[in-house]
Amino acid sequence: MPRRLASWTILIGLVVVALGACISTKESGREFDAGARRRIVVNWTTRREVEAMFGRPKTTTPGADGQETWVYEHTTVWAVNYPIPFWRPTSVGQTPRDILTVRFTYGVVAACSFSREHYTARNGRIVATDTTTEECAK
Repeated sequence: MPRRLASWTILIGLVVVALGACISTKESGREFDAGARRRIVVNWTTRREVEAMFGRPKTTTPGADGQETWVYEHTTVWAVNYPIPFWRPTSVGQTPRDILTVRFTYGVVAACSFSREHYTARNGRIVATDTTTEECAK
């Protein structure tokens, strides 16, 4: 009987730890349809069409001679703190970071690129593992 009581005590302790964990998330940017980038045609698609596809960009940067750069970005970072007395283990992670950069000249797409950065957690820190970059469309 004492062995069964010990098993129940451990089980209840694990449930309390799991339910008492503090989860924090931080979202950067807004989700966007990354696949829609293939519908962008350089020297053809307009600023209004890009905004209709993706919404307002996270950042806009004006340039010289009618140039403007729009950047769309999205990722989510999270951390979980487990309430264990005298020890505060934390688990961290991040979703892939999608970045769509569109350059306009006089309101028409002049260039477009998409990159996706992947992350992993090492020793309680988030580190980039790889990045893929491609042009949006030909």
